[in-house]
Parts: sequence; C-alpha cells; structure tokens
Amino acid sequence: MQVLGVGRAWFLGSAMLIAACAPAPVATTSPPVPATATPTPTSTPAPRPTVTPPPALDQPGAVGSPGCDRPPPEPGDSTIELAIDGEDRTALLHVPPGVQPGVPLPLVLVFHEAYMDGQQMVDLTGFSGRADADGFLVAYPNAVGDRQAWNTPEATDQASDAAFARAIVDGLEAEACLDQRRVYAVGLSMGGAMAQLAACRDERIVAVSLVAAVHGDAGTRCVPDRPVAAVSIHGLLDPLVPWRGGLNPLPEFADHPAYQDVLEWAAAWAVHNGCDPQPQEQDVVGDWVVPFEWDNCRAPVVVYRVGDGGHTWPGASGASVFGGTNQDVDATELSTAFFLENPAPPPAIVFEDAALGYRVRVPVGWPEPWVGRFGYHQVVAGSVTFPVGVPVMLDVWATQIVLTSGPIGDGPLTPGGPLPGETADGLARRLMQDVAGYEVSPVTVSVGGEPAVVLEGPVGEPLPMAVVFTHGDRAFLLYVYHEVPIAMDDRETLDRFLAGFEFTE
Repeated sequence: MQVLGVGRAWFLGSAMLIAACAPAPVATTSPPVPATATPTPTSTPAPRPTVTPPPALDQPGAVGSPGCDRPPPEPGDSTIELAIDGEDRTALLHVPPGVQPGVPLPLVLVFHEAYMDGQQMVDLTGFSGRADADGFLVAYPNAVGDRQAWNTPEATDQASDAAFARAIVDGLEAEACLDQRRVYAVGLSMGGAMAQLAACRDERIVAVSLVAAVHGDAGTRCVPDRPVAAVSIHGLLDPLVPWRGGLNPLPEFADHPAYQDVLEWAAAWAVHNGCDPQPQEQDVVGDWVVPFEWDNCRAPVVVYRVGDGGHTWPGASGASVFGGTNQDVDATELSTAFFLENPAPPPAIVFEDAALGYRVRVPVGWPEPWVGRFGYHQVVAGSVTFPVGVPVMLDVWATQIVLTSGPIGDGPLTPGGPLPGETADGLARRLMQDVAGYEVSPVTVSVGGEPAVVLEGPVGEPLPMAVVFTHGDRAFLLYVYHEVPIAMDDRETLDRFLAGFEFTE
C-alpha cells in the first residue's frame, strides 16, 4: 500500500492508539507501562539481545581478505600457476605500484576471446595501465584447448573454467590484500560469456562487463542467484556476434547455437535484478554510441549500442578484420568506471534476541536497531525498533519498524498495555476491537514460517500497518509507522524486513 506518513507515532493502548511526539531519539519522559506488563524476575537472567555490526574495515567500504596480514605482492607482472582437475593452468597477474600493507585492493578478471590469450588481452585492452591509475589488481586467465575457448557450456569432458576462475580469486584472497566487496569480471566475445559464468558460479563477483559478448545457449544460460551489476558494450555492425542475434558465419563455429539478441539478454538480466521492464534510451555519446539504462534496479544494468562498431574492443588501437573500432568510448574506461561505482553492498547487521528465539538480518543500508525502545520511547521491555533507511534530519528517521512480544494469553506489550490473544487471528480480532478503523488486509505474509495477519486502516487514515503472529509460547506485534510525512510503500518495507527474519528455536 502506498502510504503518506502522518507525522505521528501511534501506539496501542487498551482501547485506542495514543499519539506521541518524538522530537529527539532519546525521550525525556516515558509513557507509563502497566504493572501487569512488568517482567517477573527469575533466578537466571535471560540472555540480552545482541547486535552484530559489520566487521571493522581497513578503509571505508572495504572488506579485507586473509591475505591482508601478509606483505603486499611486488608491483608489476607475474604468472599465476594452478592445477585444476589435474591440468596445469596459468593466468597473468598485474599489481599496481604503491600498494600499501593491509590496504584492500579491488580485483578485475579479464577473459580473452577464442583464439586469444591473456597477453593479447593485456595488449588490446590496456587494463594494466588502468589498474596502475586506479589502484586495483588485474588477472588475465588463459583458456586451454584447440580454440583456446572457454568451457562456458560446462561440458563435463572439458576443464572446468568456472573452477579455474574461483581458484584464482581464492589464491589472491590468501596471498594478497583483496577487497572482498570489489571483485569483478570482464570479457570479450566468448570471454564475455565466461565473465557471466564466473559471476554465476562465484558469489564474490559483484559486477560484470561484457564486450561483444556471446549470449544464450552458445555462451551460457547461467544466471546468478543474486543481483549482479552488468554492463554490455556491443557493436551494431558486429559480423560475428550480431546485435540482433543469429548464427556465427565462421565455419569453425557452425556447430554453435544461434546467439541471443543483446537487448533481449539485457532485459532478462534486468528483470532478474528487479529493474523496471523497459530501458530508458539516453543521449548519444559522441557520434555513434547510444546507452540504454534500466531504472529502479537492485543492481544496475546498462547497454552501450555502438553504432559503427564491429566485433571489436571500443577505444583500442589498430585495425580489425571483423569491423570498425569505435573511438567515441573506451571499453576499458567504461568497464572500470562501472566496476568502481558498483561494489557489493556492505555486510548486514544482525540482531538476535536469544531469549525470544529470533534473529533479524537487518536490510542493507538500515542502521543498528534500538533495543528496549518502542519507537523513540524507552517504555516497553522486550521491544526493539528498526529505523528504516537513513535519517531525514539529524537523528530522526521518518519510518521505523517496531517489534514487541509477550507471552501467549497476555500478548505483546505496548506503552498502553498488553494485546491479549493466543493466535494470530485472535490478536487481529482484539486489535480491530480496540482500534477503530483497522481491517484485515488482503496482503498475506508469513513470518519465519509462521502464518501472520496484516491489518491496515482506510487509505488516508493515520493507522500504521500492523502484523500479528505467534511462535511457540510467544505472541508478536509488528508496526510499520511514520514519524514524519513521507511517501513510502509499506508493503515493500515490510517484505524487506521479513526477508531477513527467522526464528532460532
């Protein structure tokens, strides 16, 4: 439901919701709590709730790997040697100058196309120079086999290139100071399909750049099980991997399935990332390059249509027999900028109340919850408030989720008293009896596997969305309410919160 916040926090009383102003995060006075709501002391105090923040970071946003405890690698070029499935594999590694001990660096994996190798990608793309300028590690894996093509179909009778890519990241995490939030993959043609497969098989890769990439059955249909940022750079005049899909004309690739249309591939990836269904065409870059961007994504998706481009790397020097090389954009610079703008989200905050038997992985971007608070008010034992998003001013959050609990029968505690009920339906009936305007919502949810009842007021009424449920010998009440007027989709906020909620007993 699209709700405009009402500028007040609403609390359940014995017969109504009592409005309470909240000018500051610490209240100077507290609404009275009924004596019957006071917890009975026991000989063994219940465990206190715990809040586990993300680990301390060596620099803002960075998460260092185990190799951060080792001396940094020497700058320059070297060769990584690994044994994968009994086969010797190699990759070139470039370390930028000026690496400081304990400072995590991003990593970019650069996959060549068929009939190429890592050194040729060094020469073609200039990624090592870009790494020197922007301070990241870059690795150029080498494929094996007659065509030096990547095993993107994951044929069992060929070397596992997905395992090879993972092993490169594993080794660098152990031997160098890697930023575990900034691992990326980029590839040309079949190398683009390999970059997609690497991201699908390794959750550490958070963004990919696909240049003149093979899409569909000829490459890989594997899609990551999480949102991954993706940029595609593709020539409209590509004769080998056509913009609109189709077959590769080279005889040696006659056995390949037809390639997928570029925008069709990107649209499917955008749906997976939760984007709006249709892209927005952007202003032309230079004379020939048209960007397409999808809005409202959990991880961005962008396509650059290169109007005069062939099966080439935009910005590279030298001629190609497979079409023109556009100079309006540089694929290396576009990829690097896209990568560095899209690190992985920071680790989640975890709140756990062992006494009540539940745990919440707080959505990314939300701050630590306030324990023992009902909104801004320190009035209810056993309650916890989860501020949503960022403050609208100083330390004031426009939207908050309040969760409180009590024994079955007595019900969850609120500043005005308990909400009795033994089932979710019973709690809902009592709430509708006590608070005029509440009705059971057609929205259906479960909380940690338990059925729950959602209650809402009429559109425009100042009643927060409420959710009631039970688990074991406990009854729970959850509110989504607004401290200050703000447009907010309460259902989406609730879904984000419940996605991280689980019972621990």
